[in-house]
Amino acid sequence: MTGRRTSRVSFPAIISELLFALVVLLLVAASGASAEPSYSRTSLFTFPSSFSTAIAVEQGGSVIVGDIAQTFCKLARVSQGTYTPIYSYSGGSSQVYDVKIDGSGQFVVAEFGANTGSLVRISPSGSRSVIYSPASGKTVLAVDIDKDGGYIVYSSDYAGAYQALCRLASDGSVQETYALPRDSRGNGRVAVDVDGNYLVTQAGDSPGSSFARLLKVNRETGAITTVYEFDHDAFPFGLAVDGNGDYIVAEARNDVLSKITSGGQREVLFEFTAGTLPYGVDIDSAGDFFVAEVGTRTISKISSPNGATFDFPDVPASHPYYIAISGMATQQIIGGYVNGSFGPEDLVTRQQFSKMIVLTLGLPVSEDQFPAAGVPFVDLGGDNPSSLYPHEYVAVCALNNITKGTDATHFAPGLNIKRSQVITMVVRAADNLAAGALQAVPDGWSQGVLNYTDPTHGANIEKAEYNGLLAGIRANLSTSGLAGWNTGANATRGEVAQILWNLLQKLD
Repeated sequence: MTGRRTSRVSFPAIISELLFALVVLLLVAASGASAEPSYSRTSLFTFPSSFSTAIAVEQGGSVIVGDIAQTFCKLARVSQGTYTPIYSYSGGSSQVYDVKIDGSGQFVVAEFGANTGSLVRISPSGSRSVIYSPASGKTVLAVDIDKDGGYIVYSSDYAGAYQALCRLASDGSVQETYALPRDSRGNGRVAVDVDGNYLVTQAGDSPGSSFARLLKVNRETGAITTVYEFDHDAFPFGLAVDGNGDYIVAEARNDVLSKITSGGQREVLFEFTAGTLPYGVDIDSAGDFFVAEVGTRTISKISSPNGATFDFPDVPASHPYYIAISGMATQQIIGGYVNGSFGPEDLVTRQQFSKMIVLTLGLPVSEDQFPAAGVPFVDLGGDNPSSLYPHEYVAVCALNNITKGTDATHFAPGLNIKRSQVITMVVRAADNLAAGALQAVPDGWSQGVLNYTDPTHGANIEKAEYNGLLAGIRANLSTSGLAGWNTGANATRGEVAQILWNLLQKLD
């Protein structure tokens, strides 16, 4: 079952049920209110006659959805109210039941059919390849990606006699299998928590099902525990893990978005209007929720409270770069990984930094900026017209004289960026785009502690230190002070967040 299917299959019972519910619920006049007044809902896109249960947020705020109807299904992107198909299935033969975005920007899709289905990879340009197909009679319901790039797959025979989580290697080979307790039918989602354990919602089937719960599978021991058992009619379906390690659940029939702590405490975050049927949920780096509403056929955004911070489990409040990292993540400049962590000690590539500094400066980015006169780099590879990263971000840096490349025609996008290079690009950005933000170093200034002898970067290092752009940087995370910080070493994500945060304060 590795080729694209073209034959029609019967529409799954769950979809028929949802379409029936849609007709009925749209006739119901009811009101709803946010349980947290500080949360607000914004409609991003409404499907004319179809809906989506799958949703994933790209960096930059575009949303990837699975457009489902009786006679067709599409993987599509919704951006600023515009709908763009990425891949179309013939005659509704399969449905995009779940979707995740991997580290390279590819879409990992759980394709759902009548007792059949596959896990596939679809490129932004619409190229499809099969990663994994379960045994005959079983289907793929949901997928998530762990920090090692493995796929966590929830599969079932749909009747509920077989339900399991499988961990697949990146090549699709099965590494681990965990048999799940069986409910009346296999419905739900899977997620990886901040500790690398696996979570799964078992939504049940018809109202009154005795199994509606959130389970946790310990990756090391295989032990399965119930984190929370919902009321029988809740239909807990959508699942995501926020930056604080809590579990966000879309309770479809309860019409609420709830938070379940690791200790099993439930809090309603947002109440939708009756009949909304929130099925899918994802979270962006600012902590906002993106929801696939089946009852209203709408993709919505539930904005987090004003002033909320975005915390990471590996960046506690005691971390020296905590304020900078939380602030940059909240402003959607530097996000975390799919497992909820930030990786403050991870290194940064030159192409990654180009995007970070462009977002910090708030510079406009568009597809027509590459190729362009003034962007001489020949080593960026082919430009994907459906993505601005990395070509257009590098181009914006070049066009604004923030970068001059490693030589006249090369940028070396995949190389780790040096601390000295970060400093020079930040100083150039401030001098070129925010005149007066940085002061010239006065003659005779002798209070600096760094080495300024580098012929290319030395003057910029001194200027950055004098103007406070390196405030908070530590030569050793366990001690305070900049003295001894090697500017020739590779920059970490934590250091870059701190330096760009300092630049933001200068620009305000």
